[in-house]
Amino acid sequence: MIVCSIPANLIHSIHSTALFPHFSLYGTFCMVLFTPYRRMKSQKVMNLILIRHGIAVPVEDWQGPEVQRPLTSEGFLKTRKALVGLSRLGLQPTHMFSSSFERAIQTAELARQVFYFTDPVHCTDALLPDAHPLSLLALLKDVPFRSCVFCFGHEPQLSAFAGCVIAGHPIPGFAFKKAGACALAFEDELEPGRGLLLWCLTPSQLRQLKKP
Repeated sequence: MIVCSIPANLIHSIHSTALFPHFSLYGTFCMVLFTPYRRMKSQKVMNLILIRHGIAVPVEDWQGPEVQRPLTSEGFLKTRKALVGLSRLGLQPTHMFSSSFERAIQTAELARQVFYFTDPVHCTDALLPDAHPLSLLALLKDVPFRSCVFCFGHEPQLSAFAGCVIAGHPIPGFAFKKAGACALAFEDELEPGRGLLLWCLTPSQLRQLKKP
């Protein structure tokens, strides 16, 4: 079990404090005790880790196509530290999907190194910035249960998807910071409103997990 803080409005928005049986309210944040992933006691459980790409070259400083805009050197360093923290949660990815944008692919490749993941990262239009929130859900229906799926993408698509699978609609104020992550779990079926929110962590919280 791990303690972290998450925005209080997220708990109130999903109307499901049962997902967080141990939490204390501190102003606009809740201190939450959580489990890193859903243990696969059932044959029909899927863990899904959503990760936003790291810090990229600012749009105004980039001369090339948007799809090729890469991570900065600071982005590489901070993202890798966040992913090392993520690895301390005991996750073992079975699949990795990414947007085809360079900054997302670079983030995914860093994760491959940190998690010693030997399979290729699969690029999909379902994780593009303007993809429909539920297009990713359609992709996941082709993935077998008892999987741990890592998805690397962008805002606002990731938070819109998370809101739709948790609450059935986007959640106001819920957004991923660069190199931030959240974990969802599905049991029995992959449908809107059926996802369980296990945790959401900022990049600074993930980097704290890296420390011994």
